[in-house]
Amino acid sequence: MQVTLIRKSKQFKAHDKLILASTLNIKEIRSLVKIGKLSKMELCQKISETFNLKKIRSISRYSLEKRMKAPFETFINEKGDSITRDDLMTLNRMPSHRLTFTS
Repeated sequence: MQVTLIRKSKQFKAHDKLILASTLNIKEIRSLVKIGKLSKMELCQKISETFNLKKIRSISRYSLEKRMKAPFETFINEKGDSITRDDLMTLNRMPSHRLTFTS
């Protein structure tokens, strides 16, 4: 597969602490802020007050990498010579896990 460089990418650095915190799932947020009975929005506000932008950016990127690693590896392994719409859909799907049935 040949990749053609169209233009050099631009870095987007205008991140907002609250928006970055909202990319985390509720379980991750609760592990960072040990306060119960608050909504996700309130917890995100607490994170944005507690941590600096660099730390929240780092946590958000780690979380994204953790969530996307399995689907991306599946995408890379299953794509053919050309990328189809179905190949791209594998990036949005949850990774398949072994199902356990109990009676």
